[in-house]
Formats: sequence, structure tokens, C-alpha cells
Amino acid sequence: TEEALKVLVDEIYPQAIEEAGIEAAGSGKLEKVDELDPPTFEFIIPLKPEIDLGDYKSINFPYEPPETSDVDVDEVIKNIQKQRALLKPVKRPAEEGDIVFINIGGRRTDIEDENNAALFEDRFSSAVIQTQETDEWPCPGFSQQLIGLSAEDEKNISYTYPEDYDDEELRGVEAAFHVVVTNIQSRSLPKLDDKFAKTAAGIDTIKELRANIKVNLILQALADYNTTYNETILNQLIEESVIKYPQQILENEKDDFTNRFEGQLAEQGNSMNLYMQTRGIDEETLDKEITLAAETQLKQKLVLIELAEVEDLQIDLEQLDAKLKGTISVATKNLSSKDAKKYTTKEFVSALSARITEEMLIEKAAEYLRAITKGELIPEESGEPEDAGGEAQPEDDTQPEETSQESVSTSETEVIVLEGENPPESKVNP
Repeated sequence: TEEALKVLVDEIYPQAIEEAGIEAAGSGKLEKVDELDPPTFEFIIPLKPEIDLGDYKSINFPYEPPETSDVDVDEVIKNIQKQRALLKPVKRPAEEGDIVFINIGGRRTDIEDENNAALFEDRFSSAVIQTQETDEWPCPGFSQQLIGLSAEDEKNISYTYPEDYDDEELRGVEAAFHVVVTNIQSRSLPKLDDKFAKTAAGIDTIKELRANIKVNLILQALADYNTTYNETILNQLIEESVIKYPQQILENEKDDFTNRFEGQLAEQGNSMNLYMQTRGIDEETLDKEITLAAETQLKQKLVLIELAEVEDLQIDLEQLDAKLKGTISVATKNLSSKDAKKYTTKEFVSALSARITEEMLIEKAAEYLRAITKGELIPEESGEPEDAGGEAQPEDDTQPEETSQESVSTSETEVIVLEGENPPESKVNP
């Protein structure tokens, strides 16, 4: 019967895998049953990824975080000052520095189909008239086109977006904006003194405010630089490496990525359908984007895990225990005792511990890679495998490759495990 067959498969499959010494990266899939006397089953299983990091110790990239100047601080102070400006209605034409309130609509003039010509429907907006052309909405230099207009004045403004415009959908588009001025207000900027510092940020003096801003700018600039730096050296490590993994692992990563993304959208009161509508893309385009992001994420994870293994990096077990307890505490905080039990089962705790361990190892490996590329350490030779940086290179190391086929026999049944295209076959007999 089907139930008896399932029991037999559940019993034989792990035994056959163990006898063959196959390192599976996930659960196998029963492809078909060839015979029943004796039973012969055919499986497809994802084999453990194969990673060769190449000559990763030769990766070198200068670490040169940007400097923060007093000019940067002045810019922040100026923005705070503008935000706290006193507004006063005026009856004169608009001048530089004024804030102009408008009704505006935008359409394309380079297409004949009126049904698809609208860039955006009429809406209420405002613009601060800049002293020079800046990149502002709805187009660069827009606010300067409002100089000289008075309340109730109308104006048509034409603009052709350059071919290298940041928004790809607007590149080369010829547009026209219809503007109706509703009112104009002048802005009176507050004096930059200790009173301003106290009112704007609760800080006693303008000197302390400037110092505070500079520290925050330095930290933010460093964080942004580190993000870019880490991405750069990780991409270099991926380019240096030969990465092979079965398709199922990528599919699993893609599913995880999609679930996390859907969760983030839900927290914002959004959904996948609304997200696609907002961006004007279809399911196929979104699927390609998610696949590419998941593939990049998978490769980053695989090379860092391999680096941790090659260099025998260790995590702090006390930190692991603290993270484990903290995660469970957060997950069960508002749950009843009954609902919280599923978060304390042996299976759940074991799986959570494995995930946190992997995350900690990845972070440890990322720190180690940064130290190598910045020239802060010379790794121990004993931590380097003999074949690191080997001569063999794949024809295209940017594409995932499948591992070999395995055929496994037991005394009662035969389990055939397939993976890849036209691979060699090996048998393990009882």
C-alpha cells in the first residue's frame, strides 16, 4: 500500500545515504518507483555545495573611509535652519528662497496616446525656490521656473529628461507640467545661536550642536563606507572562488528571500501585488529580480561559510547561548504558555541554534575577510587547504553547477540518487 511504501522509504532512504557516505544538503525527493520485488526507488537529492576559495589571501583592497569636514556640518546646520524657518504669506511675486504652494499636473508630450500620457494627476504640492538649479521634483531646476509668479498665476513648464537620468523610466521623456500658484510665503531663517541649538536639538550651545552633528556625520559616513567596502571585497572573494551547488539550494534560498520580503511588505501595510503595481512591473520581472538577489545572497553565504571552515573560525558559545535565549524570549513574550511550548521543543531549539550559529560564523568570516583585505593580519598557513588557489577553473564560475550522480544499493532494496546531467555512476553494495 501507499502507506507501507512511505514507511519503507522513510526507513531505507537515510540508511542508504549513510552507507554511501553522501553529504546531502537537504531532503531528497522521491522521483519514481521502478520495481516492487525487490523495491527499487529513484531519488533526487541536493548534494553538499563544493566551494574552492582560490587564492583568497591575495585579495587586497585599500580601506579609505571618507573624511567629514566643517562644510558638511554647515550643510546640516543650514538644513535644520531651513526646517525651522518662520513662514509669512506675501502678496508679491515669488523670489528666491520663497516657498510656493501650487497645484500641478504632469504629462508626456512625446506620445500620442492620451490615455497613457499622464505622468501624474493634478495634485497639491510646494517648492522652495532654490538659488541654483538642483535635482528636485518633478524635474531639475523646476523651482526656478516659479520665480516672478504671483498667486493664481498659471504656467506651463516643459522639460526633456536626459538619457542618463537616475530614473530609468523617465530617460529621454519629453514632459510638460501645468502649474497653478495658490499662495506664496517668505521664509525668515532663525539666528544660529545658543537659543537655536536649545530649541532645535535640546543642546545648550551652538558649539556643542556642531560637535554632535560632526560625530553623527562621521559615524554615518563610516557605516555607509563599510557597507560598500564589505560588498566590494565579498564580490572579489566570489569572483576568486569556484562555487558549485544544486538547484534545490537556490530554490530554498529564493523561497526564504521571498518570505522575508513579503513579511517586510506586510509590516508596512503593503503586499506583493501592490508593490508590483507601484513599480509597474509584472510577476515575471519580479521573479527574475528575486532570483538574482537570492543567488547573490546564496553565493555570499556559501563563500563566507567555507572561509570560516577553512580558517577554523570559532564562535563564542556564551554569545550563542545568549542570542538563543534572547530570540526565544522575544518570540514567546506575548504568547500563552500553551502557544509558547512550540518554541521550546528540542527540534525547534536545535534548528534555531543551528541558524544562529551559521549567522555568527558568517559574521565572523566577514570580519576575518576584512582583516585580510585591509592587511591587518596574515592568516596561519595551517589554516589554508593544500589545494587553495588550484589551477583548475570552471568555464563560467558565475553559474551554479550540479554535483555528481550517486547510485546506492542496500541488501533489500536499491536506492538510486540522481543529481546533475550525464554524471558518472558509482555503486555501494551491501
